[in-house]
This record gives sequence, structure tokens and C-alpha cells, in this order.
Amino acid sequence: MKRALVHGNKICQIVSEGKDFDVAPPLKWVTVPDDTTTQDTFENGLVVKYSQPLATPANVKREAGQRILDAYPDWKQRNMNMRATELQEIRLEGGTLTAEQQAEADALKTAAAWITSVREASNLIEQDLGSMTISEMQADPRWP
Repeated sequence: MKRALVHGNKICQIVSEGKDFDVAPPLKWVTVPDDTTTQDTFENGLVVKYSQPLATPANVKREAGQRILDAYPDWKQRNMNMRATELQEIRLEGGTLTAEQQAEADALKTAAAWITSVREASNLIEQDLGSMTISEMQADPRWP
């Protein structure tokens, strides 16, 4: 067993038996099971285990957006869009891309395909949320 420092129903700190120290009210020490964490709460004399909230479609969209921004921040996406427009204009005006420009176009297509794969994964995960927690959703192997 361990000792938990409790304020109201919040578990503030956990120590081994005998490692507690004097505290002033309203703080108090209580004996708790070894698997107690500071995410748990203490209500009516019992430890209530923390349970992670279920994932919502908004959580999935937020996760997808963050993954995209982590790989391609807004400023980079704007630059990529501008460069793609410039390369497209060369083609539309009858020009031919140089090898370097074609390599840029290919890299932009690869980035766009990855972003599309994140969006597709997001759509599939949203359909299968069920009782999936946020951490389970974030660890879903369908994310690219």
C-alpha cells in the first residue's frame, strides 16, 4: 500500500508507506492501493481510477490536422501551393519543366499524397470510433 496526499477529491502526491510528512488541513494523507496515480481521484473514502475519455470525431480531426501540421507547417504548405501553381503555369503556357523543376513537382505530389493518406485514415478511424479512447485513436496503426 502507498500513501496519497489528498486535497478535496484530488490526489496531489503519492509516496511509499512511512514517507508521508506533516501537512496542514485541508490536506490529508490516506492509504491507497499501489496502482493509484495522481490522475485518479479520492471520493467517499475510495480511490476512483482515472479512465481516459472516449475519442470523438472532433478528436480525430484535430489529430489528423496536427499530424499534417507537424510534417508541413502552414508556412510550408503555402510555399508548396505557390510553387505548385508556378510549375503548373509553366505547363499551361506550353513550357516544359526542367529536370530540377520536375523533381520539385514530384516532391510536391508525394507530399500531397501523404496529406491525402492522413485525411483518408482520419475518415476511416472516425467511422470505427466505437469505444476507442483518445490514446487508442492516436496509436491507431492506420495513421501513416
